[in-house]
Amino acid sequence: MQIIKISNFLNKHEYVLLGILLFLNTLLYKNSYYEFLIGENGLIEITQVIFLLMTILLNLNYRKLLISNYHKHTYFLKLSFFIFLFYEEVSFLTSNLSTIINHYNIQNELNIHNNYFIETLYFDIPLLGENIGITTIFEVLFLMIISFGNLIRSKKVKNLFFLEKKFLYLITIYMANLSISFFLIKLGFFQERIIFAEIMELIIYIVLFLDSSLKIRKCVI
Repeated sequence: MQIIKISNFLNKHEYVLLGILLFLNTLLYKNSYYEFLIGENGLIEITQVIFLLMTILLNLNYRKLLISNYHKHTYFLKLSFFIFLFYEEVSFLTSNLSTIINHYNIQNELNIHNNYFIETLYFDIPLLGENIGITTIFEVLFLMIISFGNLIRSKKVKNLFFLEKKFLYLITIYMANLSISFFLIKLGFFQERIIFAEIMELIIYIVLFLDSSLKIRKCVI
């Protein structure tokens, strides 16, 4: 399968790929020439969809191998999660599907991440004197669970749900981006996070793809 060959290549050069993405991130700052990279029809968004689709196909193609090495219910639950992420990323295709959706969704799309309730729900952090969105809270909790989940003493369930230890850098990058950006924005040096949201999402999806392929290789070995 060609996808596994792609994953093997990227696993060997993941830090180079990460460096390229961070370099692209710097190009986006106050440079309208690279606007084709961002947005729902931008190159970055399309690349996100491609990596999610490859992750789904990879898990489907090796489903027998994964189910034989992990719990069946765990496999299908994780696959469903990947499919959910994929749908959320391509949900722009449902734009203007119905005028009713416009009452519940900021971009008139049939999805969750642009829901009015989610987009407007913020929690006050007294010590920081700042409001934090529910989406950010969910992302932090999600990344912490899948990153540090291997510390939990369990059997096969933990190995499928949680990232391999080599991918711990994901939570490090995310939290560094979140915390450093917070102080730089407070000081007036930046107006948004250092690493753009779309770049950060792409990094997450790439890691999910690489983690899936690594688990498959471990099953074969």
